[in-house]
Amino acid sequence: MKEWNSNRRFGMEILEDRALLAVSAGFAQLGFPAETAPTGTAVWVVNTAADSTGWNEMDDVISLREAISCSSAGDTIIFDPGLAGQTITLSGLGLFVVNAVTIDASGIGGITVTAGGRSQVFYIDLEPDDRAVGLIGLTITGGNADDGGGIYNCGALTMTDCTVSGNTSGSRGGAIFSEGVLTLTDCTVSGNTASYSGGGIESHGSLTLSGCVIAGNSANDYWSYDESGSGSESLSTGRGGGIYSEGVLRLTGCTVSENTASEGGGIYSVSATLADCVITGNSAAGYIYSYSEGGSYFYAYGYGGGVYVGGELTAASCVISGNSAGGVRREADSSSIFSSGGGIYNEGVLTLTNSVVSENSAAGTYDGEYDFYEGGEGGGICNRGGISLTNCTIAGNESVSGGGVYSDGVSASVCNSVVVLNTSAFSGNDVCHGEDNAVYACNTLSSFTDWTESENCLTYDSSFPLFADAAGGDYTLAANSQAIDKGNNAYVETETDLAGNPRIVGGIVDIGAYEYRSGGGQTEQPAAPAISTGSRGVYVSYGANRHQIQWSAVANASGYELHYSADGSRWTAVSAAGTAAVVTGLTYGQDVQYRVRALGTGSYTDSDWSGIKTFNVCPMDINGDGDVGGLDRNVLAVSWGAEEGDGEYQFYADINADGDVGGLDRNFLGSNWGAEAGDGDLTYPKPLAATDAAFAAYASGGLDIDLNIF
Repeated sequence: MKEWNSNRRFGMEILEDRALLAVSAGFAQLGFPAETAPTGTAVWVVNTAADSTGWNEMDDVISLREAISCSSAGDTIIFDPGLAGQTITLSGLGLFVVNAVTIDASGIGGITVTAGGRSQVFYIDLEPDDRAVGLIGLTITGGNADDGGGIYNCGALTMTDCTVSGNTSGSRGGAIFSEGVLTLTDCTVSGNTASYSGGGIESHGSLTLSGCVIAGNSANDYWSYDESGSGSESLSTGRGGGIYSEGVLRLTGCTVSENTASEGGGIYSVSATLADCVITGNSAAGYIYSYSEGGSYFYAYGYGGGVYVGGELTAASCVISGNSAGGVRREADSSSIFSSGGGIYNEGVLTLTNSVVSENSAAGTYDGEYDFYEGGEGGGICNRGGISLTNCTIAGNESVSGGGVYSDGVSASVCNSVVVLNTSAFSGNDVCHGEDNAVYACNTLSSFTDWTESENCLTYDSSFPLFADAAGGDYTLAANSQAIDKGNNAYVETETDLAGNPRIVGGIVDIGAYEYRSGGGQTEQPAAPAISTGSRGVYVSYGANRHQIQWSAVANASGYELHYSADGSRWTAVSAAGTAAVVTGLTYGQDVQYRVRALGTGSYTDSDWSGIKTFNVCPMDINGDGDVGGLDRNVLAVSWGAEEGDGEYQFYADINADGDVGGLDRNFLGSNWGAEAGDGDLTYPKPLAATDAAFAAYASGGLDIDLNIF
């Protein structure tokens, strides 16, 4: 018999012929030995696929619903191995979660929870400052609700390795509706539908996705009418087939594919940051709806096949390819539907870096009688706000106007980019912009030349090679491409290109999303140089508060790049001449880290970084024992007053203590030196010898000399 008490902990009694319920320090487990759990938390083991709706004290069976209702914040719910591969079917009532518990099915390889179309699956209701509910290894399906068919989150929810599929919402968020904090890692959201917005996910709070797949979801246009008798009808356009976000959206390493909506087939966003994402095969399809015998109709426009930007979107190292925005024509009354932005429709602020926008389309409608197209603006990008494109490749897109980019917004800036091989049926194969829209371009390669203002732009020449295989969708650069070494390093914002290779090869960045790589895609690199300074220990000096760093020369290097750091995370570049560089402005006593790499030339990329070496800013390990101690001399700052008739001053040290400064000694100021034959303990100061009038005066006490030990 299981027992429930006010302390939310199990009691225990002897059970004959039944499984033993073990209890240890607030940890409860049924069916197999207890494990260690944090003090004050419990681990609940679900051992039935049945959906028990009430607590039965007379059995040893724990359902998922029982575990959720009886758990406290911080508890963990796991599953008996006997449930592996089974499905928990809810009995018409969703699972209500009010405590920050973790439901983890990863230990048995995952488990499915379905509502069978009768209810929502999970409803998460926590205060915003509470810890998050965690769902791990669950498949959530068969949910049906007005908002959030699979999950409604109004607290904090973290999901890992979960699948949310086959759920339906009558309004918003086919899979998940969230107005709190939602984080998904390595999850799949697929095959869900909503009648208005967020076919996959709708978020009004914070939404973060990493390594997720959002695929095959749809947000349908929503038709409504006034039941009060006025007879008025209205149409609400479906938005965000994959994701609809009015909060803060962050996607990293995600794929958004094959989703549909009238606006934002893949993503509809107000504020978003995308990195290393693929947005492909999504569609924004516009329609004309006719409902009455008199022929009344309503429009649903197709905007943003891949992404609809309503506010601010920043995307880096992304591929936006094969998306479409489609329009239709209603011949009965010559009505047409506009479509814009096959890849991206922007009416906010769009910043795109190191990315490819390719093979997207914005189809317009054609009036055969008047030989005229309507709609179809911006096959790759339609801009009605402000856009900035840097090191991007816009190619293979098509539309009626502006096959690559259609810009009629506030402004557009295109730098270090390739905009070529796009097509339009009416105007502007690569770029089309309005008279009042300024389009600035620098170091950009395109067949379009009518920039409002341009600097160092190139006109595409089809007789030269450009891409490795544009027909096959490969937009990496061909050998001897027009785009190689034609960019401006001042606009480089990333260390790697879209393929993850060094962004700058040969000293000058290439134009477009990819840096040229020879050898059939194999990267050739020089060997990494090795820092040689400091062989006598971790100390190196080159005068006050500066270092001279030296390294080995390597073959196939066009030059070298030296970095230094005081904390190991923030690196500062230093101009290097040959195989040495001087670093100034250091702090006495500071440990400074150094690394160096060879810059590639021709078909060679930059080398890997050398091993990191750390040197202290003074003093010096003169005797080479690996430590600065009593047998080493302190570094001196020596100053004296100038006198009339003085020429140049020289400063020498009698290092070997033979009473004279000669060939066996070295210059002191600004030099490193080691022990020599005949040296004593190298304690400084040693006797000084003069080679000019200044030192002769010093020897007689005629000069004003200060010795500062530091």
